[in-house]
Amino acid sequence: DAFYATFSGGLLKGYPMTKRQSCAVLASFYDPLGLLVEHDMRARSIWRDVNKSTTEWESIIPSPLKDEVCDWASISTRLSKSMPTPRFVHLDSPLILSTDASINAWGADLRSTSTLSVRLAGK
Repeated sequence: DAFYATFSGGLLKGYPMTKRQSCAVLASFYDPLGLLVEHDMRARSIWRDVNKSTTEWESIIPSPLKDEVCDWASISTRLSKSMPTPRFVHLDSPLILSTDASINAWGADLRSTSTLSVRLAGK
């Protein structure tokens, strides 16, 4: 039994992408425990760039940004199907909490020190 992140975004290949459509795709990755937080942070970075490019929801975003959104969505689809995290983790092993911060983001990573080094949560 394992946890999987889910991705419900869909892309219209071959068409321009609006800010609204990019938001829908980038917000379609559901990872409540933050087990794939690094991937989610990439989406936030792309969304920041989309917002810098336009303020109007129905405006077409630049092609390089659309490509980034599409690449991110493709990776999201693969991750949601291939990155299981065990639902049960032996907690008799010590836990390791790591934190870090920068101008752009902050993060926390909680892992079990068992032989599999399972991430228990990340934000």
